[in-house]
Amino acid sequence: MPVRFGFLLLRLFPMYVVVLATEALRLANQYAGRRVFDWQFLGDGAAVEASNGIRVDCDAALSEAADLAYAFVVAGDDQTRTLTPRIRNALVRIAGTGTVVGAIDSGTFVLAEVRLIRGRKVTVHPLAASAFREQFPDVAVQDGPVVVDGPLITCAGGVATVRLMLTLIERHCGAAVARDVATDLVLPTPEIGSRGRAHTQDREEGRDDRLETLLQVMRQSIEAPLSLPALSRRAGLSERQIARLFERAVGEAPMAHYRKLRLNHARQLLFQSSLSVSEIALASGFRSVSAFSRCFAAEFGRSPRQLLTKLRDAGHADAVPAENFRKRIRLRDDRQEG
Repeated sequence: MPVRFGFLLLRLFPMYVVVLATEALRLANQYAGRRVFDWQFLGDGAAVEASNGIRVDCDAALSEAADLAYAFVVAGDDQTRTLTPRIRNALVRIAGTGTVVGAIDSGTFVLAEVRLIRGRKVTVHPLAASAFREQFPDVAVQDGPVVVDGPLITCAGGVATVRLMLTLIERHCGAAVARDVATDLVLPTPEIGSRGRAHTQDREEGRDDRLETLLQVMRQSIEAPLSLPALSRRAGLSERQIARLFERAVGEAPMAHYRKLRLNHARQLLFQSSLSVSEIALASGFRSVSAFSRCFAAEFGRSPRQLLTKLRDAGHADAVPAENFRKRIRLRDDRQEG
């Protein structure tokens, strides 16, 4: 059963935050090769107006949401004024069911207002931090993009939303998938911690420059893959050191991860170039098309030709919730129709 996210959208929420969050989850499904995550937009029974004036249809009212692993309140400049009694009661109920409740951007105001923080540390958008401290002086506010304190997860918003999603993707899919998502989003790979670590400021020491050096060497040697002894010489590390480093940080053998990098490279070429399958095989370090197709199918569940056909026919239908195809976005003026 997929890990289900619920995003509670409050009036004037920043739309780009929701786009970043759901796109990161979609990419995680794509790179994991299965539907690890589902998500739905929640509201109070009507379409919700974003800060850019676009109104977004929600899948359900928060009071109707069920089986959520995570529920994030997404709010902007109109947080508590749109906090209805029904939303208040639903948030309290959901927090008591074992769902991890969190906030993005000014959603932290809402959690504080309904008293769901309970003495834990939080973060909030930097421009709203002073107002938050004045309004909730007993809540400990930390500077930083993401703060994980027990079951409470808060995010300052903006592009830090991606760091929040990478933390949770790593938790459920492992570091390798999280790194693939970070690469796809053109983020530096050190954004990924090791084995589920939270991306808070006090965890930065978990990064290892040796791993980044090895990964960079691998990425630069896709078409002509290096052997483990050659990697060892290039990085100035013993083969045993390399193996331990990958096992600790990535959770798999170095050459297995190297092969995944090459196959992901092949998949991007398949989707975004006009090269033939045989040319893509060579560009990804495979000397045999049959061996390439075999490895590709083992990694992604379909042969290169099958995957390309499916993408052209159905887009990313297998990586997003089915209800997403029924969603609409509308300009605010449609409220006056009829």
